[in-house]
Amino acid sequence: MNIKLPTFIELYRQLIATPSISATDAKTDQSNEALINLLANWLET
Repeated sequence: MNIKLPTFIELYRQLIATPSISATDAKTDQSNEALINLLANWLET
C-alpha cells in the first residue's frame, strides 16, 4: 500500500499545530507523544 504524504506546507502546518513543549517547569511541560506519533505515521507511509 502506497500512501501519498501531504504537501510540504501541510506537513509544516501540522507540525506547528501540534502542541509539544519540553520544559523543566512541570506547569509548562507537555508531552511530546502527539508529535512523535505524527512523525511516526508520516514515516511509516
